[in-house]
Amino acid sequence: IIEMSPAVLFRWKAEPGWPVAFVSDNINRFGYSPEDFLSGRIQYEQIIHPDDRQQIISEVEAHSHDTSTHDFSQQYRIFGAHGEMYHIQDHTSIERNPAGQITAYQGIVLDITEQQQNLKQLEFQNNILKHIQDLVTVTDMNGTITYVNDAVCSMLGKNRDELIDQKIQILGEDALQG
Repeated sequence: IIEMSPAVLFRWKAEPGWPVAFVSDNINRFGYSPEDFLSGRIQYEQIIHPDDRQQIISEVEAHSHDTSTHDFSQQYRIFGAHGEMYHIQDHTSIERNPAGQITAYQGIVLDITEQQQNLKQLEFQNNILKHIQDLVTVTDMNGTITYVNDAVCSMLGKNRDELIDQKIQILGEDALQG
């Protein structure tokens, strides 16, 4: 079940560079083999995108010093074995001994690259829709306004909040014929 799962399981030692003590075989989805990490040939920290690395290190340190924190999540980018970049969601649990000292970090890494690309596309489309000069109004099946773009607001001299959840009739007779 684990090997067919989209979740790659990790166990990192609580040491600098986070040496990997265990990684599931499905790490191959990123082009690596478990042996790449278990042998120390590749440290997990090395595959984190350089622009994200310091933030991730800082967040791990902050969560590690907070003894009330047992688990946390982070989103960041990693590089696959062939240089491709992946967006991942990392869910990590902190393992502590009875004295409260951290002994390991364990968790799962999920590839969220497709979701991030879809989100970026939606943001792009929303930005176009918001700033287009054509008047754009969206209603539900009952004629209640669910969206207006900036051009509608500008033409009516109203802000979006004044129009959303109103009946389409508020826009006048021309809106009903269009």
